[in-house]
Amino acid sequence: MKPGMSTGDIDKIARDIIDKEGYGDYFGHNLGHGVGIMVHEYPSLAPNSLEVIKEGMVITIEPGIYT
Repeated sequence: MKPGMSTGDIDKIARDIIDKEGYGDYFGHNLGHGVGIMVHEYPSLAPNSLEVIKEGMVITIEPGIYT
């Protein structure tokens, strides 16, 4: 992840890796989210998200696989 990437592209990279390893059906939520005053904030790292990552953003990466 680096500034200039879209949150949807970041999510896709993780989903492609998880899917390639055979766990795609077990990853049923967004990849991550912004952190601020509230724990879950924008931007969302989700398949259809178009937010662009900017320098200084604090974002979680949570590729949880649940079987």
